[in-house]
Amino acid sequence: MSTPELMAYCGLDCAACSAYIATQANDMPALTTLAQEWFEGSTDHTIIMCDGCKSDQRIMKWCRECPTRASAIEHGVDNCAHCEDYGCEKLLKVFEMSPEAQTNLETIRATLM
Repeated sequence: MSTPELMAYCGLDCAACSAYIATQANDMPALTTLAQEWFEGSTDHTIIMCDGCKSDQRIMKWCRECPTRASAIEHGVDNCAHCEDYGCEKLLKVFEMSPEAQTNLETIRATLM
């Protein structure tokens, strides 16, 4: 599991994300390829550049627009494991696509009780 700074609010591991890895390596060809794959042929590598979900600098387009991220920021929590509304509909949608996010958050929640 990633360090708290590199764990997205939803429990995804930013350090394992291809966009994060390519951004940190300043690998423009990889970022362009990811933009093409993830954003229907776009060659705009800036929409992929990301320093992690909790960054206030470069955040990938999807993450910038993420309703789960917005909710966690609104609730003022380090990640969704700390939220009183844990298991909300927004988070359950993330879990459907990324079960590892749920595993990460459940591990954190176990330490909080």
